Amino acid sequence: MQLTTRTRYALRALVYLGQRYGRGAVQLREIAKKEGISEKYLEQIFYRLRRASIVKTKKGPGGGYELGDNPATIKLIDILSAVGESLAPVFCVADNKTARCPRSKNCPARPYWEKLKEVIEEFFNNHTLADIGKNAKKKG
Repeated sequence: MQLTTRTRYALRALVYLGQRYGRGAVQLREIAKKEGISEKYLEQIFYRLRRASIVKTKKGPGGGYELGDNPATIKLIDILSAVGESLAPVFCVADNKTARCPRSKNCPARPYWEKLKEVIEEFFNNHTLADIGKNAKKKG
């Protein structure tokens, strides 16, 4: 499994917002500059994050984006889901039923792929944005 650029950028931007949680909204331009991400690309990502209520917008002077909730309550699995990331290690165990392999009923490896997907989902379900933020503070 390899996470997409969209997911990695979303996490970087959200960690940035998480470090400023409770201090007001941050303009997208600032996040893009600090994280070295194209503002246009970040707009597309934040559109998805806003639809999932992970971020919210504040209009007017001092406006911008802020987290929709405390970083400790925002699970990584919700972020990945919001940006459209698949957690399936192979296509045949993806949630998309049309992506099934014609051999799936007789595939000896499929139960292992399903178990791996469960482990991946459990990992992302048990970690939050605050967890990454703590690590970011340690790294400086």
